[in-house]
Amino acid sequence: MNLSSKRLPNGFAKEYRLHEQLKQYYGLGADGIEVEVDGCIVDVVKGGRIIEVQTANLSALRRKLARLLPQHRVTVVFPVPKERYIVWLSPSDRHELHRRRSPKRGQWFEVFKELPHLAPYLKHRHFSLEVVLTKENDFRVNDGRGSWRRGGARTVDRELVDVLGTEYFATPRSYRRVLPDGLPEPFTSRDLAHARDMPLRLAQKAMYSLRSAGTVCIAGKRRNAILYTTKTCSGGRRTKWRADAFHLNY
Repeated sequence: MNLSSKRLPNGFAKEYRLHEQLKQYYGLGADGIEVEVDGCIVDVVKGGRIIEVQTANLSALRRKLARLLPQHRVTVVFPVPKERYIVWLSPSDRHELHRRRSPKRGQWFEVFKELPHLAPYLKHRHFSLEVVLTKENDFRVNDGRGSWRRGGARTVDRELVDVLGTEYFATPRSYRRVLPDGLPEPFTSRDLAHARDMPLRLAQKAMYSLRSAGTVCIAGKRRNAILYTTKTCSGGRRTKWRADAFHLNY
């Protein structure tokens, strides 16, 4: 492994405190933090493994993974807030106005909102994924620069309070934990949505990811719904991927 202690310059990239805190969390006892490996700046190198923390937008890792995975083991760390406090800040001087506990409790399988972006790499022998369930402070300001869905409010920072648990995925079988007991065989994305009490759209993205990981394969169709099975697929055919594929191939 070509490893050198080349640090990112200050202000090179805007990132939430959460990203830096998780780098330090996974960097305990590491060989290096924010170092260069084969021309890429990586978050952590530890025990011969590269650890990349990504708090959102997993698609941003595609080019880096394509370069690193042929020669290096890479674990992508993705946080999902299980508990979250919404902290409102003044738009003028950013002092705290008030805070409240969010009633929403995140689930680890929310990673499937983003995971289809990494579909080409889920079967790679050097790829693994760790979902971190976190307790966070979510700092927001209402300055009119945010989404219209939030009335112009936006998140300006995320802060790690505690790590509440992790889920690790490295093999096709490991992804089966998203499939609860009692699913029919074969089953549809809607069956998974009902069993997991998740939105149908999220279940569809989960099934696309599991197809890409080699965990399930297509067993046929029931009217317009694709049927999936966990039984061995004939032919071992790999899933072809393109940027918009998960919009079409459920």
